[in-house]
Amino acid sequence: MTRYGSISIRQGTTDIHTFLEAINDYGMLKIRKSDICLDLGANIGSFSLYAASKGAKVIAFEPASDNYELLASNVIDKNIIPVKKAVWKDDLGVELVSYAVSKSCTSVYNHIKEAAIKEKVPSITLKEVIKTYNPLIIKCDIEGAEFEVFKKIDQKDLSNIREMVIEYHLFNKDNHINNLVEKIKSFGFVVDLRRSKDTKDNIGIIHAARE
Repeated sequence: MTRYGSISIRQGTTDIHTFLEAINDYGMLKIRKSDICLDLGANIGSFSLYAASKGAKVIAFEPASDNYELLASNVIDKNIIPVKKAVWKDDLGVELVSYAVSKSCTSVYNHIKEAAIKEKVPSITLKEVIKTYNPLIIKCDIEGAEFEVFKKIDQKDLSNIREMVIEYHLFNKDNHINNLVEKIKSFGFVVDLRRSKDTKDNIGIIHAARE
């Protein structure tokens, strides 16, 4: 039991790390009562529960079957709608890889030297998600897919967004963080870039808020 509600985690996985990350990395979001919040890469629901405890309605996207099963269980009777889809560059579906040791870590990129488990999952574009749910807040942790997802987004798509936190992952050498940051700035956001000291700048946080 936490102050944000009860949550089940799996022993021997990265679930506890994910729970702590939801508070430490995404707690900067100024979530208000009745906000509509997108949780992209919801995992087992850690951030969703946190946002719901602030009074937000949360739409939680998690494509990986094992994670989604626990997410759906964790958010029962909460103001959280779980959706079993990947937010991706198109709606044609995408293949995810997950890992036997970490279990809860899934990505469109096979970036860990560990035997990968593959799963084809349905997908939806961020443009369509925003059009459907009209959110004010976006939390995005989709393990490297954020670059492809935001390539498809224009200023009009984000016109109603008040604040975002995006965890970036430089798993693909063709992705460049400065390009993503400059694009978000051009949409009228003030951006704070926080690079992780533990991962040689391959992972970090983009916090974007309206002036």
